[in-house]
Amino acid sequence: MTANDPRMSAHGLSADNWTGFYGYYRMMNTRAIADAYSNVFLVAALLTGVGAVLAMFMRKPAPHPDAAEHPDAAEQSDRRPESAAAPAPHPESAEVATTSR
Repeated sequence: MTANDPRMSAHGLSADNWTGFYGYYRMMNTRAIADAYSNVFLVAALLTGVGAVLAMFMRKPAPHPDAAEHPDAAEQSDRRPESAAAPAPHPESAEVATTSR
């Protein structure tokens, strides 16, 4: 591109006006950075999509042979020890109960 190229004068650039090149440089730099960020975002989105599709085809692993001897974890979570069946009363509520009698 020469100094007399009409594309340069369209951007306000000329051989006499060197300060206009700084604005043109900043514009081109911003476009290049935006394009690079856009490409990185596109690659990340594609990899995420491929990972999600592959995750749908994963099989559930076979249970461990010793797991049949033990009850399910869900059944264990339903059972509570006797000490956890009823919460302990708050000390202040016990005082109120004894003083109100």
